[in-house]
Amino acid sequence: MKLVLENLRIADYIIATKLNAWAISSDWTRFIVIFCARYLILAPILVYLYLFLRKRINAIIVGFVGVALAFFIDYLFMLGKFRLRPFASHSSIIPLDKDVTVASSFPSTHMAVAFAIATAIYLYGHRRLGPALFLLAFVIGFGRVAAGVHYPIDILAGAIVGGLSGIVAKFFIEYALAVHRRNHQEE
Repeated sequence: MKLVLENLRIADYIIATKLNAWAISSDWTRFIVIFCARYLILAPILVYLYLFLRKRINAIIVGFVGVALAFFIDYLFMLGKFRLRPFASHSSIIPLDKDVTVASSFPSTHMAVAFAIATAIYLYGHRRLGPALFLLAFVIGFGRVAAGVHYPIDILAGAIVGGLSGIVAKFFIEYALAVHRRNHQEE
């Protein structure tokens, strides 16, 4: 098991280093990576606006609950397992996002949030919008690794946290709605 973890750590470092080297190779790649790593996470706000206009309130509520749960789980992980960001651990990795803190990189909060939203929207029947948001989440994750602020394992862990948070949020909201309906039918 120790050997497997060590090999994962090495693979994490190699992938992060290679992507970061590619990202800093030109102004164009820097721009793309910074956009993906820093600003693409704002796209779900437009999705929420679209869902609001389409009166898909349950998907919005589940998304918000999923995001809140993802933040909470992410916080618990950070309390228990602090992992320096790649740029703080390795001088060969140059951070492209100069505003990022040296907070723990594991798991990726950006990925947890993006996956919680994508999962909630997918589970509420948006069969085209959901997969598009999952793809967007992976692009965000790619940008975060290339920008030198996360390792690939951080991205994977964030995706798992976010996906599970979205699933739990959907079941929680459906249960709460069922209890609410049952209580109001009895009156």
